[in-house]
Amino acid sequence: GQAVIILENGETVPIVSSQNRTAVIVDVKEVGDGITNMQSLNIITNLSAGPQFIIPGTFRNNNFKAKYIAGTANIKKDTITITAENKQKIYGDTNPTLTLTYSGFAYGENLQTSGITGAPVLSTTATTTSPVGTYQITVTNGSLAAENYAFKFVNGTLTIQTDPCLLIRPPF
Repeated sequence: GQAVIILENGETVPIVSSQNRTAVIVDVKEVGDGITNMQSLNIITNLSAGPQFIIPGTFRNNNFKAKYIAGTANIKKDTITITAENKQKIYGDTNPTLTLTYSGFAYGENLQTSGITGAPVLSTTATTTSPVGTYQITVTNGSLAAENYAFKFVNGTLTIQTDPCLLIRPPF
């Protein structure tokens, strides 16, 4: 098939006949037999989230005259999911330490190398004397910040179970 540019609205435009001011990185294999002996190089100025410039390098082929026009690309933030871990406790015990997990890092990154700063806040309405049942563990943004990541929060559950040592006597 013919190589095309896929525009944001879903419309496709053939690369060779495009009149759009779009910078394209093209590979010979994508174009097929229509263009041969092509050499192409384009440079993007930064890989951080936000608007970046695409600087045309070379597009050389004896059959075409190339006009170089700088373009832009908007790199979107990736999403990190922060999940409150589910916990259990026995009625009357103090609440367990609330913990969380992070997932969704870019390849090769982790919390320490991702540029994420600050910390989320974990909370629950359950107390030492809360009745047996389930209580939401809420995770919120707190002081989290990151240049290249957005955050999605998933709440957890604290389950309070009956204390098997408490004796309940039947009424007289």
